[in-house]
Amino acid sequence: MKRRYKALRNNWARMRINTSLIRNLWKTFPSAQSRRPAHMPAPNILKVFLRLTPTGAVSSYLTSSKNERSPKAFVLAALVFPLCLYGCARAPKALPTRPAPEVNEVLESLNKCKNDLKSFGGVGRFKTGRGTGVRSLRMVWIGSRPQNLRVEILGPWGQPMLSFVINESRFFLHSLEDNRYFKGDATTDNLSRFVSVPVRAEDLFGLLSGQPPILPFHHAKIRASTGEGGWLVSLYKKWGRLVEKIWLKDDARTVEQVEVFDSWGNVQYRVAFSEFHELESLFLPHKITISNTEGLLWSLTVEKFRTKISIPDGAYTLDVSGAQVTDLNS
Repeated sequence: MKRRYKALRNNWARMRINTSLIRNLWKTFPSAQSRRPAHMPAPNILKVFLRLTPTGAVSSYLTSSKNERSPKAFVLAALVFPLCLYGCARAPKALPTRPAPEVNEVLESLNKCKNDLKSFGGVGRFKTGRGTGVRSLRMVWIGSRPQNLRVEILGPWGQPMLSFVINESRFFLHSLEDNRYFKGDATTDNLSRFVSVPVRAEDLFGLLSGQPPILPFHHAKIRASTGEGGWLVSLYKKWGRLVEKIWLKDDARTVEQVEVFDSWGNVQYRVAFSEFHELESLFLPHKITISNTEGLLWSLTVEKFRTKISIPDGAYTLDVSGAQVTDLNS
């Protein structure tokens, strides 16, 4: 019984010694830091501890043989090593966040680019269909403000196959293969019957000039896009209904992709712009692709594109003598 009591008393004394060493250690570090001149580098915390420990318990424990290691040194090492590791650890650096551009300025810049194109014309290759039903045809087009557009789809030998005209608020289409003529208001419903996409006339005008559609909205938000950088602009109607997403490059000027949503929040169609080139301070795409959730609808590869062209008289009217007429408004 006496031996057990003596052993407990010795253990208690050792614990008091170790506690005193730890307390002295924590008191010593701030004073050591305060005495360090500003030009001197911070000392290694483990070396400071070994130097400030009067008994050299930790160093003797590390260098002694197994038989020479005392319980006191073992307890001290177990208590102090976690503190040393904690002191050496550094908090991870926060990733720098880049300031987002002002969303209203971004949208104003996009609208300005669209409005600056007073007239334009292009030549390219138009592809439509899926799988084995893909057709590739030559296409030429011209357009001018406020909202005038003429598109000609050409056959294999360059002969016109289909003429498509938007004259401000009116829409006309003449199929020369079967000599049928369609006319009506340039509404989304009438246009979508022929272009397979629920677009407005001004959106189609913008697409053929290399500009993204920007739907009417109530408020907008911008944030950094995930992946390879760039920015994502989201347009909302009232009550927070999402109507459109616009992905831009880092310059916040060049649009790479657009998604348009219906009233239920489903994607109606996507527009992808790629292979950009600069023309008169504008970054215009060589390729425009339109798709929906089922796949590709049509694509246009722009081979030639010019701005500020002269529009001939009568460019936005069609000669349809003898054609079968269909009124789309009736």
